Amino acid sequence: LAQTPLDAKRYESFGLDQVLVTGNLKFDVAPNFSQIDEAVSLRKLLLPETQIVCAASTRDGEEEIIMNAWLDVIQSHPELARTARLIVVPRHPQRFDEVCQILQKSVPLVVRKSELVDALVFAKALNNQTVILGDSMGEMSFYYALSDLVVMGGSLRPLGGQNFIEACSLGCPAILGQHTFNFQQASQDVIDAHAAIR
Repeated sequence: LAQTPLDAKRYESFGLDQVLVTGNLKFDVAPNFSQIDEAVSLRKLLLPETQIVCAASTRDGEEEIIMNAWLDVIQSHPELARTARLIVVPRHPQRFDEVCQILQKSVPLVVRKSELVDALVFAKALNNQTVILGDSMGEMSFYYALSDLVVMGGSLRPLGGQNFIEACSLGCPAILGQHTFNFQQASQDVIDAHAAIR
């Protein structure tokens, strides 16, 4: 069972002759609707002009790249400093403390999602230009539904990319880096559909 026709050709090159293209199982994952409802409710508490960027499933070495780019954009477009907000969600929980330190070196206000006890506190943090560290697991539907744009981790360094399919399924366009070889066909498809840029 192959994910794409290209994968099928690779199997066939090994001499296999009963290869069937079944598609990418990641397209079958259902979003968490209670998390989506939570995000929609939180958006109602934010200033209407707020634009949220989620750096999702970031990997080692990518947070520095993201923070440098974020600061460049904010400094070169002062109007965005008033409206744009950043949430950084590392891929691996063992990196939460390390990533928190990286963020704190770049910006004065950083708070962990785990410290935001309710929607009002979360909204206040975002309205106060705080960078949020998404230090929770299993909540990507919440982060994507809350966001206007996702920067896909794992793709900014030669790591193969992380799953952007859920973000796009929730209407959140994606910025992909150069390294999406783990999602070769899906990344080309999402770019061709104008749901992402590289």
